[in-house]
Amino acid sequence: MELLASGRDCDIFDLGDGTVLRRQRDGRSLAAEAAVLRHVAGHGFPCPALHRVDGPDMVLDLVEGPTMTQDVLADPSDERARAAGVLSPARELLDAFLDSAGRDDARGALPEAVTRRLADGNATDEERAAVRSLLAREHGP
Repeated sequence: MELLASGRDCDIFDLGDGTVLRRQRDGRSLAAEAAVLRHVAGHGFPCPALHRVDGPDMVLDLVEGPTMTQDVLADPSDERARAAGVLSPARELLDAFLDSAGRDDARGALPEAVTRRLADGNATDEERAAVRSLLAREHGP
């Protein structure tokens, strides 16, 4: 198994057969997330096929394509700034987005993106500090 990615709670491993294993590091069951995935797939939303879920492990189809960072940076429009701020508060992503979109053009959407990220109950203290720092750097204290 090759580690493909790590997030806040889960690791994603390539199983080598066209599927990936998503493993919840704290042992929490992924059954509720699997139910949501089945629901949205049943309504035609494009998502990877779910093969099985067993407690903290979920096996899904491997989907080739851009990462969220690559996707956001591929379309540097003002509207894509809430996505950069909401999907990933990483300073590197936001800096890369602002550079590709043109800092002056993207600055107008940044305060709202930061406000949304700060209101997100899943944001860590480190993430909140990073987005506050970026806002202060781009708009002044």
